[in-house]
Amino acid sequence: MDLTFFLGKILGLYILIMGILVLSRRKMIIHLVKEYAENKNWAATYFMSALLLIVGLAFVLSHNIWVGGFLPVVVTIFGWLILIKAFLLLFLPIGIFSKMLRSFEKNHLYTVFGAIYVVLGTYLTYIAFAL
Repeated sequence: MDLTFFLGKILGLYILIMGILVLSRRKMIIHLVKEYAENKNWAATYFMSALLLIVGLAFVLSHNIWVGGFLPVVVTIFGWLILIKAFLLLFLPIGIFSKMLRSFEKNHLYTVFGAIYVVLGTYLTYIAFAL
């Protein structure tokens, strides 16, 4: 269970910080995503997907717990989501990946996702540090 709290702290703080970043620097994030989709920096994509693959595998292999309450299950789900994202980045056709990135250029989506991240990150951080 110590691993659950450790990973919960990392995930909670990461999600909270990213949510605050998306809400406070929305224009910068939109610009970064747009530039990334247009320039198709595949070296960066490969590096990012390889890193996500390592992190996702570490989560799934060390923490594949589907019982025991909210925190262990959420940590496990995020581990699997990280691993799935790595596989999608590695194996999705280039055109589909660019299309997906361009779909996130709508301003209202950033506010919604940023707010969800802040709420979820705050809750995970609270649970992981309080228990």
